[in-house]
Parts: sequence; structure tokens; C-alpha cells
Amino acid sequence: MAPPPSEDLNELAFSVAPRPGRRPVRPDIISSWERCLQAGLRPGRLEIPFLPDLGDGDPLRQAAAPIMDQVSEDLDGMGVALLLTDERGLVVDRRATERRMRIALDRVELAPGADYSEEHAGTTAVATAIAQRRPSTVVGSEHFIEALGRMGWSRNERRSRQCQAPH
Repeated sequence: MAPPPSEDLNELAFSVAPRPGRRPVRPDIISSWERCLQAGLRPGRLEIPFLPDLGDGDPLRQAAAPIMDQVSEDLDGMGVALLLTDERGLVVDRRATERRMRIALDRVELAPGADYSEEHAGTTAVATAIAQRRPSTVVGSEHFIEALGRMGWSRNERRSRQCQAPH
């Protein structure tokens, strides 16, 4: 039987507790971790469900395509990816011009059709921004799912998301 969520949360908080050079865990991250535990997620397990191929006909994808193309071109060579999700956290499109970035995204199952909602992907900028209804940044050990902790994420008010590949 799994320990009560509060014990799991205490263990998580201890693992990222303030140490010299480390910031304290932010309240919005702790709130997200609590929701992840309530959803039955475990830090060592990444299980992202996929919906059938959205195809190029998705209205959100079509509407965003010119902007995604331009921003992706502007970010070329910077080691970042541009991701488009819907209001539920479903990945609609992704752009990554560098091979190492595409490989990093594939390793964490971050591709069109992936459900990156908090109940499946844990604490991420997308999921936390959706839950809080405001912009969010999630970095390193703030991620609930350990495999995502090697990447840094931010989500801005325009409902877009960038990702930096692990170095």
C-alpha cells in the first residue's frame, strides 16, 4: 500500500529543500504536487496517453501555424522548442529545429497528441498554468515526474510554451 500523500509530499519537498544556492519550493509547485499525488501519479513513472493523430486539419494548429513558423525560425539555433497546447494540455503542435531538441522531446513523449495535463504529466508549466489560470514556469526538480526534471519550461500569457533541452 502506498504511503499517504502527505508523506509522499514531505519526501518530495525534502528532496528539493533549500540548500546553499537552492531556492525554497514555491507554494504553487507544492499545490501542483498535491494534485499529482491525488491523481495517483508517481515521480518515477512517465506514462503519457496519446490521442489519435490530430492531423493538419486541427483548427488551433491551422490558426497558429504562421506564428509557430515565424517564432520557430526566430528561435533557430537557440536550443529551444516551441510547443502549442490546447486549454486541457493536449499537445497540438511542436517545433524544434535542432535534432538534439527533437530527441529530448521524444524521450519524454512530448509530441502532437500527447496529453500533458497535470493528471498525466504532473507538474509542468503547461499543467500548472492551466490549473492556476495564469503564466507559470517550472524548472528542474520542481517537476513532479523525474524524467521531466532535466528540462526547463515556461508558459506565457499567449498560451504558448517554450522548452530548453538538457545540456
